Amino acid sequence: MEITSIKIKQSQDYLDSVTSNQELAGCSALLKENEKEVLYMQSGFANIEKKTPFTRNAICRLYSVSKVFTAVAVYKAFELNLFKIDDPISKFFPNFAKAKAEISERLIDVASPTIRQLLNMQGGFAYGGKYVGKEYEKIVKGNYKETTIEFGQNISTYPLDYVPGTKRQYSICADLLGVIIEITSKMKFGDFLKKYIFDPIGLKNTFFIVPKEKRFLIPSTYTKKENKTVPFSNYILGINGTGENNNFQSGGAGLFSTIDDVSCFGVSLLKGEIINLKSLKELSEVKENEINKQIDWMADEHLVYKNLVQIRKTIDEEKPYSFVNDFGWNGWLGCDLILNLNRKSVFVFFTQQENYGQGKVNNKLREILYK
Repeated sequence: MEITSIKIKQSQDYLDSVTSNQELAGCSALLKENEKEVLYMQSGFANIEKKTPFTRNAICRLYSVSKVFTAVAVYKAFELNLFKIDDPISKFFPNFAKAKAEISERLIDVASPTIRQLLNMQGGFAYGGKYVGKEYEKIVKGNYKETTIEFGQNISTYPLDYVPGTKRQYSICADLLGVIIEITSKMKFGDFLKKYIFDPIGLKNTFFIVPKEKRFLIPSTYTKKENKTVPFSNYILGINGTGENNNFQSGGAGLFSTIDDVSCFGVSLLKGEIINLKSLKELSEVKENEINKQIDWMADEHLVYKNLVQIRKTIDEEKPYSFVNDFGWNGWLGCDLILNLNRKSVFVFFTQQENYGQGKVNNKLREILYK
């Protein structure tokens, strides 16, 4: 499907209208197909008060787009024989050998969650759950000082919120996978990512902790209040404004990056340069019997959630911006990564607005381009 100059102009006009009426303070979008840049566009401000433009050099908080990097890291760990997909996580956290889960308000003995169940958000954990939620609440408040491994050890002391494998529930599974990579590789999760993903493909601006000399490139975060875009200053998930002093390297939400680095990651992934293509197909494709396997709140019969990403199994006629086998994820502040191995396409959308993970602007933009 050709992306014409008319569609590109319509897309830029749309983004300009979004930022001029302050639906978003600023945003950018980048599309690559067959390794070539088809379009890049930006609009609005990284900082409204200082009139700082939102550019492609902006280092944004990815939040849950981090999960895509973590999923790839797990498959790299498989290739390195650090662990296997059906390993029980009690191999790494002995407390889970005596795991308990709540059923009908009583605790029963259950089998340890497995790596596969963590990848599929079926590990027995829940954001805000009765038990593990106590640890998560500390993270949300922004005063979490524990290291990545200490986080995992703390989690292993709580009962599970449900029997592993019986449901899919959005949770700290990606964070635990980061801990397991730390334990098995004997290096910090960020160092593992740097050695096996960032450095080999030339990513220079992707971090858990942004270097001091680059922190001026981090956009301000905004929220909507009484139909106005205003600064948002709360700490969420233990990630502060610059990532400085983060002991906990969150595989579920902790990375910062630029739109160019994320697109480079996507292109390299689709080329088989990070994990081999067999691994990539295992990560990104769904089988016929996997239809309707969704996360608790993701009520879309056309999507399957597994391996920390959502994958489009069938076309939704009401969403003309989507293609079969699209896969990826979005973040709490509005960053979005959509990949397609068959089409060799990488779409990245960046903004920094509170609770914009399911934002409409990126979807409308894709509709203009692809309808």
